[in-house]
Amino acid sequence: MSAIFDDRGGAIRASAWDRFGHFNGSTSGNGQLQLKSNGADGIDIAIRYGRVGATPGTQLFDETTVPVCGPELLRKTKLPLRTPADLRRHTLLQSVVPPSSGMLTDWGNWLRAVGLPALQPASMLTFTSYTDAIGAALAGQGVALGRRPLIDELLRNRRLVVPFKDKLASTHGYFLLVEPGARDQPGVHALEQWVLEQAGTGTSPRP
Repeated sequence: MSAIFDDRGGAIRASAWDRFGHFNGSTSGNGQLQLKSNGADGIDIAIRYGRVGATPGTQLFDETTVPVCGPELLRKTKLPLRTPADLRRHTLLQSVVPPSSGMLTDWGNWLRAVGLPALQPASMLTFTSYTDAIGAALAGQGVALGRRPLIDELLRNRRLVVPFKDKLASTHGYFLLVEPGARDQPGVHALEQWVLEQAGTGTSPRP
C-alpha cells in the first residue's frame, strides 16, 4: 500500500496534520509527503488540497484564513491590534505561492476582501514558504495569515492567537482520494476510515 499526503503550502508540521503524523515517509520539494509500504509504486490513497466543487474525493476540511500572531506580540507591544485597520501599525508576514494554488497567504487579497485595499503596514516580510511565515509569527516577528484548520493545534495550545475575528473563507479545501481498485485492500480501507475519523467528517466515502 502507498499513500501521499499533499499539502502544497508546506504546513504539514504545524497543525491538523499532527493527527495524521504517525507515519514514516519522505517529503519532496513541492510540499508532498509520500508514504509507501510493501514496495508499491502507485498511490492508493491521498489527501489533496483543491477547489471545492471541482476536486474529487471526500472533503475533510474547509479552509478559512485568519490573522494570527504570537501571544508575546500582544503582551509586549503598546500598539493596538483590535481591528483590521490596526494592521497598519504592525509588521505583516506573508508567503508567496503561485496564484493557481488557490491559497490565501498574501495580505493583498485578504485586505481587499475586508475593505482595506490601500492599507500600508509598518513593514512587510515575505517568505518563500507558508511554514516560514507561521514560524516568524510564532517568534513574535509580526502578524501572519493563518490557514485553519492547519493552525488549529497552535491556537489550542495558545502558541498563536487571533487578535480579531475578521476571517476570509477560501474556495479550497482538503480532500481524501482513494484509488477505486485499492479500496478493498484491508490496509487501504483501514487507513481511509482512520483518516475520516481523525478529520471528524462523519462522511461516508464516495466510490
